[in-house]
Amino acid sequence: MSASRVPTDGVRQALGMLRRVLRPGGYFLVSMVEGDIDYESLEFMGQMARLTAFPQAALEALLREQEFEVLDARGVSLTPRGGAEPERQLFYRCRN
Repeated sequence: MSASRVPTDGVRQALGMLRRVLRPGGYFLVSMVEGDIDYESLEFMGQMARLTAFPQAALEALLREQEFEVLDARGVSLTPRGGAEPERQLFYRCRN
């Protein structure tokens, strides 16, 4: 399930489902653009898309709320091609 296509509560539900199906000690990666928007319609690569994004602290709190251990967290600033605004991508390595 793509976080860019579900509202905030859907991200929470998806993480809960992932926690239940991942074996104990299992690893997973999560990545998303950093922001503070909930299912807003934005243009992305010439198409309208719905986007949900969390501030870094809120995403980390959500991962911990869902009882994941955050093993590694990185934020990388990127400037997309085509004159788009710079954005920060968040990458996490977690364990169940």
